[in-house]
Amino acid sequence: LCNWPNLVRCPVSQGNEITQVLQKSSLRKEDKEGKYKIVCYFTNWAWYRKGEAKFYPEHVDPSLCTHVVFAFASLDPNELTIKAFDPWTDIDNSFYARLTSLASPDTQILLSLGGWTDSTGDKYSRV
Repeated sequence: LCNWPNLVRCPVSQGNEITQVLQKSSLRKEDKEGKYKIVCYFTNWAWYRKGEAKFYPEHVDPSLCTHVVFAFASLDPNELTIKAFDPWTDIDNSFYARLTSLASPDTQILLSLGGWTDSTGDKYSRV
């Protein structure tokens, strides 16, 4: 039996929920028009990868997503205001602007705040 997270390497052949998801394909056109949310996740550090793993905002196909989450911005601990996590990527290279240019009535762009590198201290409990 596959029991996530204890047995992480669950084979698809076991007939668990993964098999059902793969068979149904959650990227069908009617899902975007119906009740389902298809949330895609873009990390601003993905362009630091090497080779084919390098990923840019333009690589996101907004036709597949009802929502695209941009990760991450951070919270200034003194002012409690949002600031760029990686200003060189997010601002100087316009990653946030490039990703938000993909927005449409069918696709919302969201900003994720925090992440494990921005989770120390009490600033989020003070917001």
